[in-house]
Amino acid sequence: MKKIIALALALTLALLFSCGKQKNDSPYKDYLLFVGTDQGASTIMKLNVHSGSISPLCQDPLCRHTRDSGCHFFGVSSGRTIYQYDGKLYFWRSYPGDTGVVHCIIGYDPEEQSEKSLYEFTGGGSMGFGLGYFWRSYEDENGDKISLRVDLATGKLEMLDENYQRPIGQYGKQYFYPVYDLGGQYGEYLTHGFALGDFDGNITKKFASDKIIQLVCTDNIEDDVVLFCCPKQRDDGRYDLEDQTLWACDLKTGEEWLVNDSVGDVYFLRDGDSIYFANWIDDPPVVGFDKNDNKERYNRTGGKIWRQNIRTGETELFLETGHCLEATSIDMIDDRLLFAYTDTDYDDYTEIDNKHVGIWYDYKETRGWVIINPADGSFTDVVNTADIYSRR
Repeated sequence: MKKIIALALALTLALLFSCGKQKNDSPYKDYLLFVGTDQGASTIMKLNVHSGSISPLCQDPLCRHTRDSGCHFFGVSSGRTIYQYDGKLYFWRSYPGDTGVVHCIIGYDPEEQSEKSLYEFTGGGSMGFGLGYFWRSYEDENGDKISLRVDLATGKLEMLDENYQRPIGQYGKQYFYPVYDLGGQYGEYLTHGFALGDFDGNITKKFASDKIIQLVCTDNIEDDVVLFCCPKQRDDGRYDLEDQTLWACDLKTGEEWLVNDSVGDVYFLRDGDSIYFANWIDDPPVVGFDKNDNKERYNRTGGKIWRQNIRTGETELFLETGHCLEATSIDMIDDRLLFAYTDTDYDDYTEIDNKHVGIWYDYKETRGWVIINPADGSFTDVVNTADIYSRR
């Protein structure tokens, strides 16, 4: 997973927390788990990446997936991470409480079909799963910064020192840490290199300390090579977070090399020496006219998926999908690449009389995935039939 920014810190941290090696002994290894709708309620759905079938994770075909139905998967909000670790699922559900919205971190055991509440809280902050923990940072009612972590295996809650530096990934028995530049242009958005150390933050070795780094990509390390992204510096000295370069570093030798001098603002997935991505292009085709914003809309990726060799730099057009690919939404499940897309039909709409803005145009949208077998280039086009966002 690669994050190239112009996003908020909360999303950045959530992405960082999702990096790192996870235990893969999950009964859902063939499935992409996501939040969708079933029986009119929001719940966890599963997409089989081999058959393309979509069904609710709940096994009761008549379940309403509500709090009073006894469903394990009610109240799961869209956009939330569903984390698989050590054969179990972890997610957070939300529901109205006496003092506001209550959030619960739930651990679900698929074998026993049982759940356990690990941590309950109200309010927000930066939070996410990673390295077997749920992490959260927030400000209390006094404006003091609070950081904590919950051990998913034991449920133990630990309050962290304000200077504690969180690991963002794992490499063998060592952990990755960003080297923050707290006085920089974007505060801790940008870092001077990265480091390896133990889980308590004791650093043993530093890398790329001469570079400003946006993200170290620690989710899929092969052949001791880790990838990282650097924003380009403009003439005025500021960094352009939408214009990135991609670098590789051999953790054994410390050797660094430039992979892509203009990787843009995309995510990628790595498979051996290859990375796959849907880059935003310079001259995107027009796909329609949005009456709400009174402007033309574009397919920013052109529907194209690219493949690049990280050692030779050779880049090739891998697949033309014909869809408006979401360049920032890519998954890899059981050796299948999943590129999400959202296609909007600007000729198919209904008019809604909104008292605040006047006439509002509601366009038909189709969401789904292109599921690719990178071994032979074959692919399946799957429409998301449990699309929680669909208006029609």
